[in-house]
Amino acid sequence: MSILRLIAISLLMFLLVSCGEESSSPTQTDGSIDGASLLGLVDGGTLTYLQSDTVVTPDYLIETSETMITVSVSGSDDDWIISHNNHSPITLKLSLESVLVNSYQYGDSTIYFPEPPALLKREISEEQTWSGYTPVYSDSLGEERYTDIFINYGFSFNKTYKGTELVTVTAGEFDAYRFDVELFLEQDDSTPVANITEYYAKDIGLVKYQLKNAAGLTRVLSLIEHEIIRNDNPSFCHYLAVGKPQSAVQ
Repeated sequence: MSILRLIAISLLMFLLVSCGEESSSPTQTDGSIDGASLLGLVDGGTLTYLQSDTVVTPDYLIETSETMITVSVSGSDDDWIISHNNHSPITLKLSLESVLVNSYQYGDSTIYFPEPPALLKREISEEQTWSGYTPVYSDSLGEERYTDIFINYGFSFNKTYKGTELVTVTAGEFDAYRFDVELFLEQDDSTPVANITEYYAKDIGLVKYQLKNAAGLTRVLSLIEHEIIRNDNPSFCHYLAVGKPQSAVQ
């Protein structure tokens, strides 16, 4: 075997090992899982979902609609951005205990939360529950309370990790981590105005999302496809992840 061939094989093995490396995370000592990994905050990527909405009107009419949603995840180390379609991007900060929603971006402005809510914990064990509050969304048109995929503006919430389930969506089968979320108009309310079930797959992100609210809306998001863009060598590792080259990283 020639020296040049040996060098080429060694270089390929090095790149393969580099693409498989993961970023650092808290030590999991009791079978718990890192929420940063569940959100896919290891490498950048793009996730495409089919959003299906069903609304039952006060006259008991049923209205349905479908929309394609594209979510982009970018960042490194402790700072990440999640954005989708025309919604305001949210910025995430990784602490030792939580994945915090630090702020959202409106135009050229960054709106910070005085007390950032925890999107997920860094060490999550079964039946673990945490609570929080996300301030209302504010822009030039005023303030608004509404639910988004990863953040629910203007609501108090309880979130509980329920364990793992096998989830089948168009993108494939996943051993997914299930979280049940209750949304409340006020912190002291006992009856939720909406219930959400979220399913996450390690190192990928959200694979399925189900919401039901008191206004008659049922919303389901299911993952159609995902592309992982490795931070250390985007073009080469992107080819390995999705099985085809891409001329430009999106």
